[in-house]
Amino acid sequence: MNVVDAPEHANFIVPSVVNRGCLTLAVSTSGASPALAKSIRQELELFYGEEFGRFADFLGRRRKKGMREIAEQIAGPEMVSTLREKGFERTRDAVMKILKRERQKAKV
Repeated sequence: MNVVDAPEHANFIVPSVVNRGCLTLAVSTSGASPALAKSIRQELELFYGEEFGRFADFLGRRRKKGMREIAEQIAGPEMVSTLREKGFERTRDAVMKILKRERQKAKV
């Protein structure tokens, strides 16, 4: 028998989940403290807003267009900071500049 609120009677866990488009964040305490998992999830909801889902979707579309080789550059810590500080549109514009530069290099 599996019961979410009685871990001693269950053999599975249910994480506390944040969905942002194709980005999913999950927190679990393995049943030790669902209240703690919930508190952390609520922080994640504040820290990772809808712009992160939009950005993940945007990156997914770029990846499908054959840009896998520069994925680390366009999705690395610097872009995450830009997204958090300047928003989706400015980050998208920065990524598009990088992609344009890479396409120009490829033509040479």
